[in-house]
Amino acid sequence: MAEPGRAELAARRVLAGGAAAVALIIGFAMAGLMVRESDLRLPGWFFTLALLVLAAFIGTGVLAPWLDSRQLRRGAVTAATGYLLLLAAFVPAASMSPDLERVPWMLSAASAAVGAALLARGPWFAWTVLIAAMVASTVARGAVGGLDLDGIVNDTQVALASTVVCVVGRHVLSISRELDHAAAAASIATAAESAERGRLAARTRAAALVHDEVLATLSLAGSGLPIPADRLAAQAADASAMVSSLVRDHGASSSSLAADLAAEAARAGAEFRAEVAEELTLEPPVHDAFVAAARQALENSVRHAGASAHRRVTVRGDESRIEISIADDGVGFDPGSVPADRLGLRTSIVGRMRDIAGGAAEITSTPGRGTVVTLTWGRTSPATFAVEGDRKALNAGLLVVGIVYVLGQAVCAVAAAWVSASWEVPLLVLAALLGTAEVLRFSPTARPGPIRTAVFVTATVAIVAVGLSAVPFTFGTTWFVTAAAFLLVALAMRERVGAALAGLGVLVVVVASAGAAAAATPATIAYVMTRPALLIVLAVALIVAVGRMQRRTADLHAKAVATVERTAWDGATQAELAARVDDLDRRVVPMLDRIARGGALTAEERRVCVGLEGELRDEYRAGALAREPLTGAARAARERGIDVVLLDDRGGLGAQGALGGDEADRVAHWMATRMAGARSRVVGRLLPPDREAVAAITVDAETTHFGG
Repeated sequence: MAEPGRAELAARRVLAGGAAAVALIIGFAMAGLMVRESDLRLPGWFFTLALLVLAAFIGTGVLAPWLDSRQLRRGAVTAATGYLLLLAAFVPAASMSPDLERVPWMLSAASAAVGAALLARGPWFAWTVLIAAMVASTVARGAVGGLDLDGIVNDTQVALASTVVCVVGRHVLSISRELDHAAAAASIATAAESAERGRLAARTRAAALVHDEVLATLSLAGSGLPIPADRLAAQAADASAMVSSLVRDHGASSSSLAADLAAEAARAGAEFRAEVAEELTLEPPVHDAFVAAARQALENSVRHAGASAHRRVTVRGDESRIEISIADDGVGFDPGSVPADRLGLRTSIVGRMRDIAGGAAEITSTPGRGTVVTLTWGRTSPATFAVEGDRKALNAGLLVVGIVYVLGQAVCAVAAAWVSASWEVPLLVLAALLGTAEVLRFSPTARPGPIRTAVFVTATVAIVAVGLSAVPFTFGTTWFVTAAAFLLVALAMRERVGAALAGLGVLVVVVASAGAAAAATPATIAYVMTRPALLIVLAVALIVAVGRMQRRTADLHAKAVATVERTAWDGATQAELAARVDDLDRRVVPMLDRIARGGALTAEERRVCVGLEGELRDEYRAGALAREPLTGAARAARERGIDVVLLDDRGGLGAQGALGGDEADRVAHWMATRMAGARSRVVGRLLPPDREAVAAITVDAETTHFGG
């Protein structure tokens, strides 16, 4: 048997506690009212066995919060098996006590044993214990005494209570099991999605570093422009150091978001306003994305907005939602006119925010009216788990409960009519109870409305009041009090716990008043009312406990999924950054270190810088086109002095609508062939999915399309 998950284990603990409560409260509180002097003549070994069985029930329930699944199962097996032994031992014990008048009440407390059996071995064992208890009780009553109205009423109500325990307990376990399965599936899916987002974020971060530092350095070094050697060397040294620190600084956000943004604003000479708590901290991926995207937006503003432009950074929100605005009143631009090969907006700003869950970036600008970059992030809702359990088994079980209820109450009513002077009263009460049950059964919603609920409770209590006024006040003749209690239990299970408890309160008053009017002893009144009251109270307690348990467990599962998400993100990001750094260390850092040492570059070194700059740009903007033989052809063309641009406007690798591998290979071969004869400039593009052609290449101002 597979080990249960967190929710199922919690449900098992709750049910074990419920079985212990039944054994303790009913087994002792009611036994004090019902044990007769003749019962005390049973052999001492029988009472010793009964106490051991009781201890097994109570011990398992009391220790349940600290027991694991195997220990719970062992305790439940001991309790249920002990109860079966107690049933089997009664006949030989009774033969040693010839003065015994009736079957001891303790043998008919089967609902606790059924609950334990359900925990021990599942529904089949629970039904076995229930059937064994009913058969043993009937046989014992026939042999010893008690096969009368009181005995019949007692056993039918016990059978019904045990059936409810079996059906409802099984459903609770199935819901809990489904909750565990849903959480496990969510963890797997979340881990995969988060790992992929982490890899994308790492690529974006690496791409932003390459764009912001490496490409600029290589471009200047390869251009041959008269750049001051010391300035170029310092820039190359900074770029090399940033590559080396890319993995080391991952997740190392050291201060609050407001503090880091204020520092970035100060470096750019921008006004800063914060409408957030100073100590606000976010998860490292979110924090880093905000700060890096804001830094790039400010750098763009400094470069392009104009010398007289005024800049303002505003951050507002809380730990669940943040909005950052980077605005200037500079010259502005037309966002639609920005070339697709410009990585500053696509990668350093939009890409960074897109790659964190709940993040987005919007750039609004108009020529002559300034620019506003808006960065937003909203905490995604925690994982939720909609579970219904085994509805088919529940519906079948509820049908069984309904049949047992109808047949059991019919047996009680007929038995009561058989011994009653007014035989029609029990039958009329039975008809009224069954009619009232239909009010609940035909509710159009799972939770009945307030009017239907009020009618149901009023009718149930009124039937009991009328019945008590027409029959003698004994346990057997008042069988309908317990039958009414089962109706209130059904109401509680339909999410009307308060109404069920209110009905119980009125029911207690009605029974006590009727008992007092009939001059019944306090023991008799308690005898009649204790079981119905315990049924409702224990049912409500279990419903509330199970509901709280499932909500608490769902919250724990959601937190666990969030932890899995963060762990997967961090692991994938770290691994991807390490791979990117290794690649940059191998291909780029040696040239950066060469530039950092100073001195004039040779013509060959400048060609290498140009080639490296082109290759890096291809990798971060070419998407599915970054494959052989096209990359080799592009490298060769650049070495000849050809300006080569490769763009993937389809969305890139892994995105929705991305080009399949085979077709991308065909496009790469096609472009490589046409690139060979270029004289000055080549632009190769994968076109958006809504275009008729798949790709286009422009060679020296002549454009050709690839149709697929």
